[in-house]
Amino acid sequence: MAFQEKSAWVMMVVLLIAGLLYVNSMLAIETNLPDEAGTIALVPIFGVYVGIIVIASIIGQIAIAIFSPSEASSDLDERDELISAKAGNFSGMALGAGIVGSLISYLWFQNGNWLFHAVFLSLMASALVEYGLKAFYYRRGY
Repeated sequence: MAFQEKSAWVMMVVLLIAGLLYVNSMLAIETNLPDEAGTIALVPIFGVYVGIIVIASIIGQIAIAIFSPSEASSDLDERDELISAKAGNFSGMALGAGIVGSLISYLWFQNGNWLFHAVFLSLMASALVEYGLKAFYYRRGY
C-alpha cells in the first residue's frame, strides 16, 4: 500500500470521527440555542473540532512515517499526481454542490447558524470525497 493511500485512509477515519462528534455536538447545542444567540456560542465547538483534526492527522501521519520511512520521504510519481488531480476534481464538484445546497437551504429557512454548519459540513464532505476517491483509485489501480 502506497504512503499516499495510507494517508488517505488515516484522514478519512480522522474526518469521519471528528465529523460525527461535530454533528452530534452541533445538534445538541443548536436545538437548545435560541435563534438570537448567534454563532458565537458555537465557536468553542468549532475550535475543538479543528483541534481534533489537526492533532489526530499529525499523529496519524507520524505513525505512517514511522512504520514506512522509505515511502514517507519519496516524491509523488505520475500516478500519484493523476490520482490526486482526479480526486481533487471530484472533490471540488462535491464542494460546489454542497455550497449551492447550503445557500438554497438558507433561502428557505433563513437561519445563519444552519448556513454556517451546512457550509462547514460541505467542506468536510468534500474532503471525505477526495480522500475516499484517492483510496479507491489506489485500490483500483487507476
